[in-house]
Parts: sequence; structure tokens; C-alpha cells
Amino acid sequence: MKKAAVILLAFILAVPAFAQGKFGADSAECIKYLSYYSELMKQNNIQEATPFWRQAIQLCPPTANQNLLINGTKILRNEINQNRRDPARYKELV
Repeated sequence: MKKAAVILLAFILAVPAFAQGKFGADSAECIKYLSYYSELMKQNNIQEATPFWRQAIQLCPPTANQNLLINGTKILRNEINQNRRDPARYKELV
């Protein structure tokens, strides 16, 4: 019984060591790019927000910020609309 309690205690103490925070493994970079793109989105500057959004989507887990996915639809729609005349790029996006 004592052995089982020690194993259980070791397991309980070890699990939080492997857990990541809300912003993933590289939380500082994730927060930086989230901040940049969200400020540009507030200013309705979708074109300049796009590269920062792409970095945030690569670095941050999907649970980091709900707006990361919501604004992603706006960003991709904007990119699709701007590339309608370029058939190769349009086909990549659609």
C-alpha cells in the first residue's frame, strides 16, 4: 500500500512538469505575435496583420486565443479576394 501511495504521489508531481501553459512552449513569441496582429486587426489593417497572424498560428496552440481562428477567416477571405486575378495563387488559397 505504501509503495502504491509513493508511485501515485510521484505521478501527481510529475504531470504538471510536462504541461504547457495556455500559450504553448514558446509563450513569449506567441504572445508577441498575438499582440502585433490583434492590434493591427483592431485598426482594420488586415494586410499588415497577415504575416503576424501567420506567425501566431504557427507558434500558438489553437486554445491560446479564440480570435486567432475567428480573425483567420477574415484574413484568408481578404487574401482570396486580393488574389482573384492571379489564378495560381487563387487556386492555392481555395
